[in-house]
Amino acid sequence: MRRFFLVAAVAAIPFSSALADSASAALTRTQCNRYIAIYGSTKIASRAVIATRCLISRQRTSRGMRGYSDNATLRGSSGAHAAASVAAQSWSLTNGLVSHLNPGTPVPGDPNQLQQLANTQIDQRIRGAGYCAGGSAYSDGEITYGGSGTLQTPKAAVAWWMNDPPHRDAILSPQFTQYGVSVVRGSAFPGGGTDAATYVVDLGSCTP
Repeated sequence: MRRFFLVAAVAAIPFSSALADSASAALTRTQCNRYIAIYGSTKIASRAVIATRCLISRQRTSRGMRGYSDNATLRGSSGAHAAASVAAQSWSLTNGLVSHLNPGTPVPGDPNQLQQLANTQIDQRIRGAGYCAGGSAYSDGEITYGGSGTLQTPKAAVAWWMNDPPHRDAILSPQFTQYGVSVVRGSAFPGGGTDAATYVVDLGSCTP
C-alpha cells in the first residue's frame, strides 16, 4: 500500500534572530552515482537518505539548476516529524495534507483551514528547530511520501514526487536552496506494517 501527499510551502517571511549552521559540502557526482546505483532501488538502508538526496539534486542539476545543499537543521526537523508520524501512525489514507500536521492535531473539516494549519505547523517545526535563526528572510516547505514493499525505495519516492505537479514544483523551485532529507523505517499510516518507509523532506532558503 502507498499513499502520497501534497506539498505545503510557506512563502518568504522576514524574520530576525543567529544564522543556522551552513550546509555541509555537497556530494560529488561520482559519489552520488555510486549511492544511487547501490541504494536507490533498495529498501530502507543506512545509505537510503544519501541516495534520496542525490536523486532529488539530480532532478535539479539535469535541468541546469543548482542542486540543493544539505542542511543539518532541516535534517533535524524532518527526522523528528518522520519519527513522530511513524510512532503515532497519524497520516491519513484519504487526505494527504494530514501528513504535514503534528501527530494528535485535530483535522479541520474545511480544506482551506487544513492547508493553512499545515503550512503553519511546517513553519513552526522548521523554525522551532532553529532554521535561519538570525536571518533577515527565509522560506520553508515540506514534501512527504510513504511506501511499502518495493515502493519504499528512494527511486520510488522521487519518481512519485516528480510525477505529481505540486511535489515536482517544490523540488524544482528556485525559491528553495537547502534541504534536509529523512527516511524512517515503518509506516505512518494507521495499521501500517514494518515493511515500509516514511520520507520527509524539509526545504528552505535563508537570507543572512
